[in-house]
Amino acid sequence: MMKAAYFVHRDAARAIRPATAAGNQSGRGVRNSLRALALCVLLGLGATAPAFAETHVIIVGAAPPPLRVEHVPAHRRGYVWSAGYWHWSGHRHVWRRGHWVKARHGHHWASPQWEERDGRYYFRQGRWERGG
Repeated sequence: MMKAAYFVHRDAARAIRPATAAGNQSGRGVRNSLRALALCVLLGLGATAPAFAETHVIIVGAAPPPLRVEHVPAHRRGYVWSAGYWHWSGHRHVWRRGHWVKARHGHHWASPQWEERDGRYYFRQGRWERGG
């Protein structure tokens, strides 16, 4: 499991500090500083975007109740069914009804799920996975 992390070099504050009246008057220092800041932001977002999609995990000590029996409506072309599940509200489990999710070519839908490990319950949101 990957965790999102942000690292700032100790000299980054100097790199993005605007020019002062006593410093560079031409504005090039400010433009270069803004470019450096933009580059840092873009690199940071690119490095962490996949992590956010993969790491939304909720860990609780209380087991979810048994799944409810749901009537699955007739198939909708271009959609896949995401079964209902127990969502953790922060204080208790709350039932979320199943719903249709727009299909993605080359992917399959992995429904939300709870998994018990060492007496704790881990929840993973529904997500698209490559293949199938």
